[in-house]
Amino acid sequence: MATMHIASQRFGGIDSFVVPFPFAARARTFAIGPAVDLANPPLTCAVWVRRTADMEAAIDESRLEEARLAVSRHAARLFWMKGFDATSGDDIAAAAGISKRTVWRYFRSKEACVEPVLTVGELRFVALLREWPRGLGLETYLGRVMATFASDADNINDAITAVRILSILHREPALRSAWLMACHQAEQQLIEVIAARSRRAPDSFDVRLCAAAITAAIRLVDEEISVAVIHEGLRMDLDQTTARIAAAIRAASTLPICDPIA
Repeated sequence: MATMHIASQRFGGIDSFVVPFPFAARARTFAIGPAVDLANPPLTCAVWVRRTADMEAAIDESRLEEARLAVSRHAARLFWMKGFDATSGDDIAAAAGISKRTVWRYFRSKEACVEPVLTVGELRFVALLREWPRGLGLETYLGRVMATFASDADNINDAITAVRILSILHREPALRSAWLMACHQAEQQLIEVIAARSRRAPDSFDVRLCAAAITAAIRLVDEEISVAVIHEGLRMDLDQTTARIAAAIRAASTLPICDPIA
């Protein structure tokens, strides 16, 4: 959630990170055993290599996402301070300490550079909803967990960054595509939450409609509060923000998921 914590003025960011090194480039150095023919390995060896490859791929993917998020934080800061048009790929590369070629390997376009930092907050909130006990209503659950959620340093810094980006969408329309992509990713994961809570199939129309409606409601709340905080001097504490989000989710829910479920 972009609006979970709006009091702090600190910037988040990672100045160094691990660039993933493909598993394929390392696989040829594995010493599996003197009697093993790597061109035709026995089944047990092949299974081991495949499983190791899967684990390595997962690690590399995680490192790639961490690297992209680190660059995204720098890009968002530059867009906020200099403006989208005035920020170049060279500027982003210099701020992140990487080459411009690496920037464009990580991102398909300049506006996509802010996608990870916008996405991470939305996915963190969906992850919070995934832990929602069936026996608790929405307002009770969020009231219990939001303080811990909003106290995490990474959550705070990324939320502030997202609020700033959302507040300039009216003058930087190119960035809206990144924001909509972030919301779409959150919506896809929210489908699973709603399906589980409503005991319906994830691919059912009713579940997908509910997820779309809730995502749209949260997006509108994020945008409205971000603009009001940055441009109108609005101050909202955590309880007020949580109540606003809960009310939006309840109003948008097209399935009975907000009350306790037996």
